[in-house]
Amino acid sequence: MRSKKTLLGAILVSCLLSIILVVISAAQGASAPVAGEFDSYVFSLSWQPAFCETKPDKQECVSQTPDRYDAKNLVLHGLWPNKQGDKQHKYGFCGVSNSIRKLDKASTWCKMPAPGLSEDTKTNLAQFMPGFASCLERHEWYKHGTCSGLEADEYFTLAYTLTSKVDDTGFNKYISRNIGNTINTDDLLTEFEKVFGDGSRSYVNLFCEKVDGTSRLTEVRMYLKTDLDADGQLKDFLTSPADAEQGTCPQKIFIYPVAGSMASGGTTTTPTEAKPPLTTEYSGPAPLLAKGHPVDWWFVFKLNAAAFPECGSGAERNCIFGGAVQDYKGKYSQQFVYASSENASLQKGAGCVGDTLQDPVGATFDQVYNGSLFYVVWNDQFYGDPQIAGCSKSCSSPWGHSKGMLAWNDKGEGFVMQVSTPSWPASGSSFSPRKTDGNTLGCVNDNDVKVSQHFFSLRLSKDDVIKVLQSLQNASVVTDPANSQIVRNGGPSDVQGIVKKLGKKSTNTTHMKVTLSTGVELISKPSGLHMPPWQLVSAVLNGVPLRTATWWATPYINTSTASTTITCWNEDLGTSGPVQIATTGSWDGTTFSLKGGPQLDSNHAKIGVSTDPSKTYAIFGDLNQQGTLSGQNCASSQNGRGGTFYILNNKALFDSMTNLIKGETASVGTQ
Repeated sequence: MRSKKTLLGAILVSCLLSIILVVISAAQGASAPVAGEFDSYVFSLSWQPAFCETKPDKQECVSQTPDRYDAKNLVLHGLWPNKQGDKQHKYGFCGVSNSIRKLDKASTWCKMPAPGLSEDTKTNLAQFMPGFASCLERHEWYKHGTCSGLEADEYFTLAYTLTSKVDDTGFNKYISRNIGNTINTDDLLTEFEKVFGDGSRSYVNLFCEKVDGTSRLTEVRMYLKTDLDADGQLKDFLTSPADAEQGTCPQKIFIYPVAGSMASGGTTTTPTEAKPPLTTEYSGPAPLLAKGHPVDWWFVFKLNAAAFPECGSGAERNCIFGGAVQDYKGKYSQQFVYASSENASLQKGAGCVGDTLQDPVGATFDQVYNGSLFYVVWNDQFYGDPQIAGCSKSCSSPWGHSKGMLAWNDKGEGFVMQVSTPSWPASGSSFSPRKTDGNTLGCVNDNDVKVSQHFFSLRLSKDDVIKVLQSLQNASVVTDPANSQIVRNGGPSDVQGIVKKLGKKSTNTTHMKVTLSTGVELISKPSGLHMPPWQLVSAVLNGVPLRTATWWATPYINTSTASTTITCWNEDLGTSGPVQIATTGSWDGTTFSLKGGPQLDSNHAKIGVSTDPSKTYAIFGDLNQQGTLSGQNCASSQNGRGGTFYILNNKALFDSMTNLIKGETASVGTQ
């Protein structure tokens, strides 16, 4: 007869075995969900440009183009059977083997068996689900589709049809119209309600990812009823479970652009006779009209805050290269007009210049700041960040009065970007950011976006890069080869050698004039050549008459004629032609001032045109018409400073710029 102790032990063992069997049974049940046991769908749509920015090596991102469907439309992420309370969407893998689940967990989706799809379904998924290129449909089928109770072809046909219905709405079109801009979340939800009815905003959730202080739209999700019908109206299927997850987007969200796509809005136009911007042999860095859209050259004229306040099309500013949006007492302008080698006639740009990857300035700078190119940044007005030895907040004569950036690759190919903006750019890399200030237009302490400014960028061959570096050295530009914030030296040894010589005051007294591979001419004035700047340009161009728009302020250099006496001169240059001082210009019927000064209606650009119609020159410079034509102090102001001038001979650009600065002219010998 068993003892009581033995009997008690047997009972305990039996109980433990029962408990273990219950746990195993529960675990097996949890690991084997049953298809059809769900109460709603989560319909998830992706904004592919933002996804590809974080996953650039994905096949669908490597192959993305500005013209592809997913550049401007929401695309299918998934259609997920959902159980109430399952906020992490764990319900899935219904009847799926462990071997397939292991492949899915390892993200080796293309090794998973392909679901049986018709050729028509595959074609549609390639458009509406770009992740099809990296076998996303296999992951979506085994994790989610197997629980829908539908066959694979039926499931994906339903999913891409619903996506198409969303893309045909004003909600999707509103997102597309605002590519590259910041929008209000409330405005986007209002667009959703216009399509799906009053109060329907509670059925949609917006998800964002915050990068460098900017919240980017990444995902749009809706809850749908279980009785979906591809032929039905989407608004009839919307539902809102009591425990629905909440979106993550703040009030301001940025619609990220795909490489090369162009945001359209307002009065923006597109090039009417677009041609391949670069020769097929060239693959190096280049000026960009938008991310992924290279051209030989572009010119941007930023308008002033009095005549063209704030940004185009109601866009909001974004500090994508660092800094915080500055109020500037409510007075700024980042509206702009631009021209390029694709379309040399000036046209209105969209959004805030310098704050997006869809405008020439922002896109071109981004490939340096967030790339791996070598660079030199120079500016006589860094305002202490970075510090320049021997200078206070800015560097005065005999330093050059010049601002810009040069970038190049291992082969020495690159581009130059001349700017007229104080304190921007002041860092060439996100790895060496400014320490005390921002590095995005509209996000720096100095209000350089109050008055008019100009930007000019030009593609350069390796020989061109050397010529530009030599011209910068001749002009005594302010930089520091030892400071990685503004110089990253590398590439060909001859290029590196010249870069090392920058950041020093040149003792030259002779100008340079070279012709670059694009046919653009480059003039470099040394600080030691004490002459009125734009009269020098006229003389170097064989006395061509000019009209200029610069920061025209004291000490004024007034309009000169063929008979004006100029004693601050080097006779070896020959004779200057007449040089007019433009004091007003206009765009689209609105007149604005071209005088220098602290007023909102002022100009800080340095541009000019020939007034001889047979010489169709458009000129972009560093120097103002400040100084003197004659007298004892020939080194006065800009006479005693170095700078560069780029001259394009282009009829369409010449005509547009002539009209831009056509207006009132300063009198001869007066202010």
